[in-house]
Amino acid sequence: MKKTLYDWLEVSPGASQEAISASFQRLSEKMNPDREENHFVPNAQSNFILLKEAYATLSDPLLRRAYDDK
Repeated sequence: MKKTLYDWLEVSPGASQEAISASFQRLSEKMNPDREENHFVPNAQSNFILLKEAYATLSDPLLRRAYDDK
């Protein structure tokens, strides 16, 4: 099953903007491909990009509504 943007941010579809922001902050620090421990993680760069795209969509109320309506 394909991961949703909510899955990438590890939040529920009903998550508040604050929860989305907090989760993004936590995960971006953990998944950053520039961290030494992530240098050899397969797909680290592409996963980090997907995380940032998920945040960009879900942190914008209009984009989030459009995503939820799909």
